Amino acid sequence: MTESGERVEDHEGGRRAKGSPVGWLRRVFIGKAGLRTGWRLLLFIVLTGAGMGILRLGISAVPGAKQLVRLQEGQLFSSVTLLVSEVISCLALLAAGLVMARIEGKSIFTYGFALRRDLGLRLVEGAAWGFVFVTALYALLAVEGGFLVQGFETGGALLLSSAGLWAVACLGVGLAEEFSFRGYGQHTLAGGIGFWPAAVILSFVFGVLHLANPGEGWAGAASAAVFGLFFCFSLKRTGTLWLAMGMHAAFDFGETFLFAGSTGLLATKRHLLESAVHGPAWLTGGSVGPEAGVNGLVLFPLLFLAFHLTHPEQAETPS
Repeated sequence: MTESGERVEDHEGGRRAKGSPVGWLRRVFIGKAGLRTGWRLLLFIVLTGAGMGILRLGISAVPGAKQLVRLQEGQLFSSVTLLVSEVISCLALLAAGLVMARIEGKSIFTYGFALRRDLGLRLVEGAAWGFVFVTALYALLAVEGGFLVQGFETGGALLLSSAGLWAVACLGVGLAEEFSFRGYGQHTLAGGIGFWPAAVILSFVFGVLHLANPGEGWAGAASAAVFGLFFCFSLKRTGTLWLAMGMHAAFDFGETFLFAGSTGLLATKRHLLESAVHGPAWLTGGSVGPEAGVNGLVLFPLLFLAFHLTHPEQAETPS
């Protein structure tokens, strides 16, 4: 009702007073495009957290399976515990994504993982970028005397099974984290404030959240944030997150299985190379990995430049 006593129509055609509590609540929660961006992100986070909690409780209730939902086994970081953890994360994210897609009237494939013809090629290409980058980091560190290969930790049939488990677990990490931050998060926040402002904010959050990992410091958080920006860059240039997922998984696979580099304060279990990292933290990256050391400062800009040259900006980003 206006000052003169008239009443106004709401969006559903019902009649309400202009200054009524219902009208005020609608303005807080509902915008021109429906539920406001902040509330959608919050609902997605709550749904994901609830789903993960329920799944963890369910697995923990199984006799003898409680340790499978924990990433840490003493001071060992195993492929099995990582795989179980990422299955939980991916299932919870899938459920939350489906709910949000239903609310928003979209397909879940809208959020960066469209089923395109070049899906496989992008995934393989991303894996190649990841392998090259992690190998370059360790090779440069070896030349500087900070990385030494002493032999093989795992061989024979155990090598193949361990490699397979680590590969699937790392794919789970790539899928879960890319869907969370560069998928639903980026898609939703970019719709409110624009692509690059959203990319910067979410990459900063992505880096800060890594501080919760054992042995992480601000250098490691900064490297994670730069990785987040690169994955956003690849999304902008290719229109899909399959490349980012492949690179994310391959880089993690290289650090946890191939080179057995530091993973926080935890040592990986059943990896390929028996290696040693020694030297000051500014060179080696300390307990985080070489990407957090000075070599990351050298190679990250080269990574962005190489991708810029090989993936020029398109007139129209593929849907």
